Amino acid sequence: MKKIYLLLCFCALFNHFSAQSPVLKIDVNVDEARKESEVNEPGYTPWKIGKDIMTSSATFEGVQFTISCVEATGGQLRGSWAKVMVQSPNFARLTCDGASIDYSAQTMEAGGKLLLEIAGLPLGTHTIQTMHNSWQDPATKAPSPMNVYLDSVLVHDSVSITSRALVASEATVLLTVLQVTAEDQVVRILFE
Repeated sequence: MKKIYLLLCFCALFNHFSAQSPVLKIDVNVDEARKESEVNEPGYTPWKIGKDIMTSSATFEGVQFTISCVEATGGQLRGSWAKVMVQSPNFARLTCDGASIDYSAQTMEAGGKLLLEIAGLPLGTHTIQTMHNSWQDPATKAPSPMNVYLDSVLVHDSVSITSRALVASEATVLLTVLQVTAEDQVVRILFE
C-alpha cells in the first residue's frame, strides 16, 4: 500500500466573490516570526497560521474564515513553508507556504481533513478559489488525491495536487461556486 503524507495546502486562499463585495485576496502564510514581506504575496491580505493547533480564525472586511484540522489521527493544523522556494530567486509565496496537516514523524496510510468555514458573506453567488500544492519532495512524501465537499456535497472528485509548483499558474487551482441564501449562513468546505 502506498504511504501518503498529507499536504492539503491552502497555499493561497483567493476569495473572488463574483460581482460581489467584498473582493478578498488572502495569502495563507507560515507564522514563524518571518517578516510579512518575506512570505506574503504583494496585493494579498496575509493570514498567518501557527503550528501545533487544531483551528485558526481570521476576519477580513467582515467575513470570518476558520480553518480546522478535523478527524486527524494524531495530526495538527500547521502553517508551513519551503524557505528556499519562498525566498529569492523563486518568490513562490502563493504556492510554497500555507496550511497543512502535520503528522510529525508519523506516516499516514490515508490523509486527514481540513475544514474551511466562511461566515458573513453577503447574499448571492460567490466563487472561492483555492490553491493546493505540496512543497515536499514527491519521491518521499507525495500528496494524495483529494475530494472537496461543499456543505457535505461532493464538488471536486479525486483532485490531483501539484508538487513544488513555483508559480501560481502551475499549481492545482479549484473554483468552488456557492450560494448564500441567508445572512447567518456558514459555508463549509471540506478538503479530504
